[in-house]
Amino acid sequence: MRVDDLFQLASVSKTITAVAIMQLIENEKIQLEDSVQKFLPEFPYKGITIRQLLSHRSGLSNYMYETENYWKDSNMYMQNKDLLTFIQTQKPKPYNYPNTCFSYCNTNFALLPLIIEKVSGKAFHDYAFEYIFKPAGMRQTFFLGHQPNYIHSRVLIGRYDQYEYNTPYYSDAILGDKSVYSNVEDMLMFHLAL
Repeated sequence: MRVDDLFQLASVSKTITAVAIMQLIENEKIQLEDSVQKFLPEFPYKGITIRQLLSHRSGLSNYMYETENYWKDSNMYMQNKDLLTFIQTQKPKPYNYPNTCFSYCNTNFALLPLIIEKVSGKAFHDYAFEYIFKPAGMRQTFFLGHQPNYIHSRVLIGRYDQYEYNTPYYSDAILGDKSVYSNVEDMLMFHLAL
């Protein structure tokens, strides 16, 4: 393994999503106490704020346990907008009332990119590249499905070692909670930029 080998960050990707949200807050485009419905009116649950999504206190159920039987198209990845449609039409039962307890949940961070896109007018992967990766000097970092042509480092697909291959999973293209590929060098640049 080399320091420029690329690997999926998995849930470490959430830190990038959180930075994007906090940039919008610093630029007074959104507020922590804003309701999700302010930006996504089709979202069926009231009383959930951006702060609750960021802090895993929304009470929402984890989409990774809810959508596996719902997503039937094995030729296409499920994306964030598809997840919102699932939530809107299927209304999975929340685990808890909003802001009553901490419950780690990927759904929280899969909804945040939709808010970022609505507020910024940019696709989430473009926003992250322009306002996080590029200014930080993260020249090898990208989202699954959005790999720039100039990246030539070896991408490690396996989650445990370089020889294990995991077949793509239907939800791998949902951004915000995962799906960022990076390497040790770029993660140092991210650390220094923070």
